[in-house]
Amino acid sequence: TCVGCVLETTRTGQTVAWRNPDSGGTYEVTPVATNTSDPNRYCRDYTARSTINDRTGTIRGVACRQHDGTRKTVN
Repeated sequence: TCVGCVLETTRTGQTVAWRNPDSGGTYEVTPVATNTSDPNRYCRDYTARSTINDRTGTIRGVACRQHDGTRKTVN
């Protein structure tokens, strides 16, 4: 699973979680809003949480779809 995929396909408020079988790390991404303030950009606000070796970190960000379809974090 990738963060960009979650932001493209998951509805606001739904959390997608997965585990990396190699490292054992767990990850959760939740889109929290769709930002349509700029009609030329499709952006999503999100939270992401990871737990690796019993250490948990959470970030909040905004990612916008680029012309090639990838997402770029802008905040």
